[in-house]
Amino acid sequence: MVLVTSRKCGSRNCLNFISSILLIYVILTKRNMISGVNMKTIKTLVVIIVIFLTAIGCQKTLYSVAVRIEGEGRVEFPSDQDKFEEGTLISFTAIPNDGWDFSGWKGSFSGTDSTIAVKVLNNLTFTAEFEKKTVAVSVSVSGGGSLVTPDLNKTIFVDDVLVFKAAPDFGWEFIRWEGDLVSEENPVTVTAKRSMNITALFMRKKASLQLSAEGDGEVVISSESDTELYIGDTIQAAAEPDPDWSFSHWEGDVEGNDNPVTVEIASDVVLRAVFEKNFDIAWRLSVGDEILSSAAVGSDGTIYIGSENGRLTALTSEGKRKWIFNAESGIKSSPAIGSDGTVYVGSRDKNFYAVNSAGKEQWRIETGGSIVSSPAIGSDGTIYFGSGDRNLYAVTPEGSIVWKYRTGSLITSSPAISDDGTIYFGSMDKYLYALTADGNLKWRLRTQIAIETNPALGADGTIYFGSADSSLYAVSASGKVLWKFPTGNEVYSSPVIGKDGTIYIGSDDYYLYAVSRDGEELWRFKADSIFTSSPLIGESDMVYAGSDDNYLYALDLSGNLKWKLKMGGSISSSPAMGIDGSLIVGSLDGKIYSCITNYETGLADTPWPKARGGTLNNGMIRQ
Repeated sequence: MVLVTSRKCGSRNCLNFISSILLIYVILTKRNMISGVNMKTIKTLVVIIVIFLTAIGCQKTLYSVAVRIEGEGRVEFPSDQDKFEEGTLISFTAIPNDGWDFSGWKGSFSGTDSTIAVKVLNNLTFTAEFEKKTVAVSVSVSGGGSLVTPDLNKTIFVDDVLVFKAAPDFGWEFIRWEGDLVSEENPVTVTAKRSMNITALFMRKKASLQLSAEGDGEVVISSESDTELYIGDTIQAAAEPDPDWSFSHWEGDVEGNDNPVTVEIASDVVLRAVFEKNFDIAWRLSVGDEILSSAAVGSDGTIYIGSENGRLTALTSEGKRKWIFNAESGIKSSPAIGSDGTVYVGSRDKNFYAVNSAGKEQWRIETGGSIVSSPAIGSDGTIYFGSGDRNLYAVTPEGSIVWKYRTGSLITSSPAISDDGTIYFGSMDKYLYALTADGNLKWRLRTQIAIETNPALGADGTIYFGSADSSLYAVSASGKVLWKFPTGNEVYSSPVIGKDGTIYIGSDDYYLYAVSRDGEELWRFKADSIFTSSPLIGESDMVYAGSDDNYLYALDLSGNLKWKLKMGGSISSSPAMGIDGSLIVGSLDGKIYSCITNYETGLADTPWPKARGGTLNNGMIRQ
């Protein structure tokens, strides 16, 4: 506070006193109350008194001025003077310190002008008020992130210290502060000197994607971004195999075998698709003549197959010949394996053979005709087969004939045995027969043309068979035709049954058909020649069938071709399946082929997934 004080002498009273003396003097003069001598003396005395009074204190009145400061600043005025006479005009200027503003005067004068002029008429008291400057601070975000800041809704003063922290969202990173604050620090400390507009700049984190393929194929990516890949993106990776290859699984940062697969990018990604060839010929072995027989596979993996040179050949699962049993004529009949490992097979030499697992003949039964029918084995071990002598035979495991049932013509169809022991088979006499386990006729169903194919049995007891009358039949266990599906030509392929009850069968019209359990066509696939081979259904839901065009075809359950493998000759032999999931196929080129797949594990879990029912070729419903 600057305080200026002055002595108060009463100049106005002095003037009043002089005026009073002069007035008395005038009155006395007018009344002649003063003698001449005295008058002169009085005049002199009055003049002396006036001069004296003027000299000793009849000056102007002096006033004090007090100036106070609230806040930070100063007031400029003539403070070097120690007194201010009445009527003096004084200029006052309020000057704020840095960071402060002058807000106004209060006391003897009020107002907001920083400079004022005041005439001194009495004692004065001034207060100059200063306020600290405030600033406006606004923050914003560009990109994905948020901010941790002071409460910017509160008053912010100059020189306040503010701390700003940028928090990026997942997949984003903080880059810098922009606007009135340029910095890459985070968090950043700022001393407020002025109003500011600040922006936190975030940018998406880039991610790298390393793609590779093992085998023949490529990985195709669809992404939310057409150019670069960022953390937080979602991509879909599809493994696209080359022809004759299949996608197996993912390796790297993604595992499993889903295809396509959705990947959420959380960091750099390494993605490798493993492709395996759909098929490959693991081995082939020549047996010296055409193969029409279909292989049986033992529990130890041994493969048994007949050929037109009269050989029954046993091979290991690796394709090594174990032994050869020689019949006296060709073997079209497909061998069946008994519970003790005995192999049963018929021959065109009219004999039916029992051969042990070492390749030695156990016994034979001579019939009156060529045997191309394949045997079926009942749950009690009884063996059933048909002969060109028109009879269906029932034989004990020891080789004794239990009974034989005579039909009207030769029998090339192979019998099938239901759970209740009923034996179903066809004959060239155009009938489908149903016999009891003791050889009595339950019923027979006449068709238009001879039945040479083998029946397949559904889980509900329905019997399916093809006929040379260009039809696939569905017959109830009581012998009633449920439906009849027409094909474009004769049917010599035998049907198989899928997991959902779909029936698959080939025809001489070059088509492989998929027919619903209600007799409706689901799809057809055309080859370049006839289908006499029966299909096989794998656990992977693939359908395999050989054609006279030399190809083994692999189709999915929608009838789409997945791959095909060319053999050295026509394929009439129905595919079998090895214990390693390989396909065992014979060809008219005299070779047996093992086609290994990279995905198959076994037969489909259905009642009748292949010709003759199961791998043992025993002609029974698979349990």
